[in-house]
Amino acid sequence: MGPDITIPLISGILDNLSQLYKAGYKVSLFKQALFFNIDGFYQTRIEAPTNTSGERARVHSRGLEVDLDYQPTKQFSFVSNFTYLLANYHQISSAFEQTGNYLDAYPAGFIVDGKSGTGLAR
Repeated sequence: MGPDITIPLISGILDNLSQLYKAGYKVSLFKQALFFNIDGFYQTRIEAPTNTSGERARVHSRGLEVDLDYQPTKQFSFVSNFTYLLANYHQISSAFEQTGNYLDAYPAGFIVDGKSGTGLAR
């Protein structure tokens, strides 16, 4: 029989934290035959922990969206869309990226995928 391992459950440990700011303008013209929409956004996210140290990756994204819809009759429509997105992902390096073996991120005796962790990254 293997060792009795108790893993404490920490409330909120897998939560992603996110903030989104968005502003835009919409208008319809020519008796609602032409629709125009433009908006910009900025978002920051802090991801759930990505490694055994509990450090979190960060995502910063910003962009612009433009929509132009023309529908002069019920049978004909023209739709166009443009999106510009700039996103940066800042990942904290994890142990297996440094050693090449994901088992190095877990303590010796901790069973992962039927194998014992090596504990080399600690």
